[in-house]
Amino acid sequence: NMKQRSQMLGLDVWNLGSCAVEVIDHHRWERSELWTRFTRNTNLFRWSFMKQQMEFGEYPLKAANNFDLAVMRTHKFHAEQEQDNDSHLISLVSPRQGQILTSPFLTVVFNLHPSQHPLSRGALVCASVGHPPTASSCVPSASEGEILVGVHTAGVHTLRVLLYDREARLVSEAQAGVVQRVPAGVGELARLAGAAEAVSGRIKGEASTVRSGLEVDAVQEVLRSEHDLPREALLFVFNKDPAHEDTWRDGLWAALRILARHFDIQYLNVNDVVVAEQPEIAYHLQENTFKLILGWGAFGSPTDYFLRYIHKHHQDRHPKALCIGGNAVPPEPREELMNVYDLLFYETQWYEEQINWHPMTRQAFGINKNIYHELPAKVDEEGERIFEYDVLMVGHFLPWKRHYMLLEKPGRKIAVGEIYQEYQVSGEIADKLQDEGVEVTNMVPPRQLADLYRASKLVYFPMAVVGGGERAVLEARACGCTVEVAPDNPKLASLVALENIPDHE
Repeated sequence: NMKQRSQMLGLDVWNLGSCAVEVIDHHRWERSELWTRFTRNTNLFRWSFMKQQMEFGEYPLKAANNFDLAVMRTHKFHAEQEQDNDSHLISLVSPRQGQILTSPFLTVVFNLHPSQHPLSRGALVCASVGHPPTASSCVPSASEGEILVGVHTAGVHTLRVLLYDREARLVSEAQAGVVQRVPAGVGELARLAGAAEAVSGRIKGEASTVRSGLEVDAVQEVLRSEHDLPREALLFVFNKDPAHEDTWRDGLWAALRILARHFDIQYLNVNDVVVAEQPEIAYHLQENTFKLILGWGAFGSPTDYFLRYIHKHHQDRHPKALCIGGNAVPPEPREELMNVYDLLFYETQWYEEQINWHPMTRQAFGINKNIYHELPAKVDEEGERIFEYDVLMVGHFLPWKRHYMLLEKPGRKIAVGEIYQEYQVSGEIADKLQDEGVEVTNMVPPRQLADLYRASKLVYFPMAVVGGGERAVLEARACGCTVEVAPDNPKLASLVALENIPDHE
């Protein structure tokens, strides 16, 4: 039964086929307490952490539904662990739980403990990697031994050591979760290069790009015991077209994912708020629901309007902070802003002077370095750098971006940015560029944008001071690009001059 299964594995959470199973000792809870898995009222606090990691595609343990609880250990079972059973006939000495592998070949070290249950001649110990296992390597049983296993894919894997009797009945089992960083290659890639060279991204093929996630870090994170404790909540308010939410992966997004390891973050998109209509906001919060309400947007944006409204009309007294995005609207009226916001985050030193009247300001700005970073350059037979484009411009198609200045640049050009259907001028700018021979594309996913940066000889930012572009300048620089900004934009010029590129950490 399930309790025996948990004792055999030495775990209380595991994967049964495609179903996540957790054995809950109901004696731990009072009759009045809840142990449902709903995040709104659970006192199994790990569930809320796991749920959020899964929603953002960061839960690193794999099964049919992209997570395998078999490698996640929470608390140990004490009840009946010392009974006479087959639970501990085999134990795994190496690798350890959550170990990061730096060799394509894994040496599995095990011990057998047959004192409680003598093994018959012909018993075998097998080692398999992956879920579900399709093949394994086996050796005759002995009191201790080693099995060498090749691991062919990068990522998180469940390692199983299985003890079978002479009739191929499973007698006992041990498990551990491991992270493979240097897989043993297969196919053409393996013939081109060794494992370390292939995974570095220097050989073109199926492993030619650097992994962009936090996978190695994340597998260590899920094993932390702190996630079994209650956490304070944070509300993040933002304004973004829902069609682009899934491709939002900038430095702020990555920083929030780190914060999510310490807070239960709730995301509230106020994209439907039309500031010009001055709508009523029917959003009420109980006191002390959140440790902090953090907004992201410019002054005068839907985010700013929402936070000011609930503060003024609903007397909401949660601490509030604003990550200021955009600077076209001046921060006015100052007295009201000081009353609403306890803290203001600004992006650049240039903007700090605009809000130096506020008593609490902090700089918080950086790129998502998991996506925007240098890769080995493409070169021709003579070793010369190959570029697909002479000039790349990144920015929404709006007048203050000054796309017309791109037309003055020679060579093959491409402009990337959001074309706003609600603004006629946005489409007119895009049409004009195309008529002049510039390639135009709507906003692309982050990793595709990073590839465009690396494929461009020059990344050009002609926008005015109020035209944004701060994040894109740093992303382009992080990808190793040559960057040029307009001579009348000291804000972007200061970012080009930065010695160290700030990131989400």
